[in-house]
Amino acid sequence: MPTYKAASDDPIELIELIAAAGIVPSKRQAREDIQNGAIYINGVRQTDLHHIISDSERIEGQFTIIRRGKKKYTLIEY
Repeated sequence: MPTYKAASDDPIELIELIAAAGIVPSKRQAREDIQNGAIYINGVRQTDLHHIISDSERIEGQFTIIRRGKKKYTLIEY
């Protein structure tokens, strides 16, 4: 599974994170995927364009799994 090391522990917008992690090629594509329901955070569909990844969405306080579509998973480390 591809892994992305986040630059900081601070909360970050979902669009910024998935674009920086290379899950999507651009922020425009990130917005489209979120609106279309193609982005999942730890298995939960996310359709809010202004969603902020918070501490409560981290597994053991260290990881978040983001899925795009059916098969593309990325592990985010903090």
